[in-house]
Amino acid sequence: MNKDYEEIEPPVYLFKKITSRIEKEERLLALKRRIFAFFAGLFGLIPALVYTLKLTQDNIAKSGFGEYFSLLFSDSAVLARYWYNFFSTLLESFPIVESIILLAIILIIMQISKYLARDFRSIKSLQAI
Repeated sequence: MNKDYEEIEPPVYLFKKITSRIEKEERLLALKRRIFAFFAGLFGLIPALVYTLKLTQDNIAKSGFGEYFSLLFSDSAVLARYWYNFFSTLLESFPIVESIILLAIILIIMQISKYLARDFRSIKSLQAI
């Protein structure tokens, strides 16, 4: 090294600033990866939702649930007399398995959407710093 130049000492806060910036970039990268995974899951669940919705509609139509349910509004006098038989028939004709699967998919989509919104807010706050 040339003796004409003296060594310049870096500022004390520089190391802390550099490490905090690296940590921020690592958190941002992890958030972006998580958002990508959430979108991939969401795009996988949308076709499953459509298929399950169609399957539930078909099974409701096949089981006669709609006809039994319409009796609730048309024959209230008969319904008042035979309410136990009516509600047991209504429950027996309802496609429970498909409805549970449909609700599970909807709940998963809602959870993914909640996490996506949280991560988008985190990215926005990280980029503002």
